[in-house]
Amino acid sequence: MSLEHQDFESVRDDNDRYFSALGLYRETRIRFLVRSAMSVLALVFGLFIVGARISDVSYYLFGGDTVKELGDVRENRPDAATLQSFETNDFVSFKNDVILFDELKSSDGKYSFYYSPLTKFIVRTSRVLPALEDDGSIIEINTSHQDLIIDKIAFPQNLAVSFDGSGRFVKGEDAPEWARQIMEFMANSSGDSVDSINLLFDGDTPDSYAVYGMLFAVALFLLLLTLLFWGLALRKLLAVKNELNRLKKMGIDVNE
Repeated sequence: MSLEHQDFESVRDDNDRYFSALGLYRETRIRFLVRSAMSVLALVFGLFIVGARISDVSYYLFGGDTVKELGDVRENRPDAATLQSFETNDFVSFKNDVILFDELKSSDGKYSFYYSPLTKFIVRTSRVLPALEDDGSIIEINTSHQDLIIDKIAFPQNLAVSFDGSGRFVKGEDAPEWARQIMEFMANSSGDSVDSINLLFDGDTPDSYAVYGMLFAVALFLLLLTLLFWGLALRKLLAVKNELNRLKKMGIDVNE
């Protein structure tokens, strides 16, 4: 084989390698763009999940470490400073609460709501609230509670029953959107400012929010997995690009 023929074969082999690398580069670039789009979608989805449920996830992970006990709220009425010290996702318990405006229920009938004039909590509970006595019978009232009637905070029927509860505390400013109308109703009914009203989700323990923890873990896993695939695609793209640059330096000048 002549030297010229060998040079021709070498050039043709270099061209074949170049066009092969060019085809691989274009294919890899398309994969990279697709992976980039998937990464953006995964990021948006992950941020949406985390943003929408970050408070629930936080309660599952960190809530309930210590119980904020109010005790008997009729005998030891909590002052404003105590109530203002509570933070969203604290676990709060109380006893002997006064039940007002208990006619509201959730749309699915699962939860009942009432307003506590002593704590300014709107309490949501899945338990059946005690029925008020309204049969005209005489109701005995503890003398230490008579001021609640004199100050028109409650009626005698309200003091004949009580409620003990514990669960997740949520400050009014952090209340979910579905609770806004309930807060306004309770504020209008009680005469208290809506800004002074907070929520107490009776029976909601951190463990009951495990589904949000799992949802957060799945979203995080999918995001990390997508970023891993994106990183691998970027690595391959750069490797193919480097190969093209190497072939160009050998004197092959073909437009991409």
